[in-house]
Amino acid sequence: MRLLWVLAALVLTAAASPASPPHVVSDLPDDSVGFNAPVHALARAGDVVYVGGEFSHAIVDGQRYRRAGLAAVDARTGDLLDWAPTADGPVYALATAPSGLIVGGAFDELNGEPRRHIGRIGYRDASLDPDLAPKVYGEVRALAVGHGRVYAAGEIKAVGAVERSKLAAFWLDNGELDQDWYPRADQQVHALAVSGGRVYAGGAFETLNGSADYDHFAAVHPVTGEIDTSFDPKVHVLVRNVHIGEHGIYAALGGQGGRLVAYTSTGEERWRVTADGDMQAIAEYKGVVYGGGHFDAVCRSDRTGDFGMCLDGSQERYKLLAADLTGQLLPWAPDADGVIGVAALAVAGGKLAAGGTFTTLGSGEIPQLRFATFSP
Repeated sequence: MRLLWVLAALVLTAAASPASPPHVVSDLPDDSVGFNAPVHALARAGDVVYVGGEFSHAIVDGQRYRRAGLAAVDARTGDLLDWAPTADGPVYALATAPSGLIVGGAFDELNGEPRRHIGRIGYRDASLDPDLAPKVYGEVRALAVGHGRVYAAGEIKAVGAVERSKLAAFWLDNGELDQDWYPRADQQVHALAVSGGRVYAGGAFETLNGSADYDHFAAVHPVTGEIDTSFDPKVHVLVRNVHIGEHGIYAALGGQGGRLVAYTSTGEERWRVTADGDMQAIAEYKGVVYGGGHFDAVCRSDRTGDFGMCLDGSQERYKLLAADLTGQLLPWAPDADGVIGVAALAVAGGKLAAGGTFTTLGSGEIPQLRFATFSP
């Protein structure tokens, strides 16, 4: 009988023990390519990370290789790939589709041919798709693919002669404007994400479809563009990024300091991590939520003061952080530099990739020019 009591006690003790902490990627970056100017966007297709930004060259072991705003990196090895299309202006957004990489930004040409702010490029030979070639008036800052469409957002005012208000959708098969999808935001849309029967939009807008009840972060129907009123997060500050992960909906917020916030499907807040500067990028990988931005510290409470200062103490986290699925801060701290810091995160080849304006990691000890990958 005593043996049974001992065994029962062991079982109860094991059941009550906290789960082991999630496994984060390494603090130290892998050997990889760098870039000579800011990286604004990352997108994954297989084990390849596609990179978009304002750079004119990639840098490998001190050697410069011509890459005009677009590049591809083997995530497993960090090697620069031969894929080398060109953009004549900044690339701000990337999205992958079976038919090719969708590119958005402030350019007027891709591969030397007219493409006003949006286009599609082949994965293998970097050829320009002849179909997706609308004349978009206003910069494209965000892209998302789903429901047979590519959704675009930013400062869009019109597509050809057709008026649009910050958002537009194009058919993937022929590149034509979807005339019926017409949500309207009054100010810039910074982020898009598609999941299920929703298109999530985040940004600086104060009204959506004429309503002030769904400002800054909302969901619309993927076919009609009508507001999905069942999602109501009540966010009243700038939204810089939206990410749909395996375990939830996430938004990167600005405002007085910055926040990485997890939401339920109805928009109810599950948890938040508060920092002393804007959040700008999010990725979820193996039970860990990664955030990037231009913060230098994570606050011990949600109270922030002037310039985002943490009022109740803080822990240093320069431009990058990691939290578990309950929002608890994890010790991962690669410590990137730069004013803007980290602008984009993606998972590819079993690694976490980061892009931005940083030029070092490890508190200035490790040169790393604007792009890095981290292994598990």
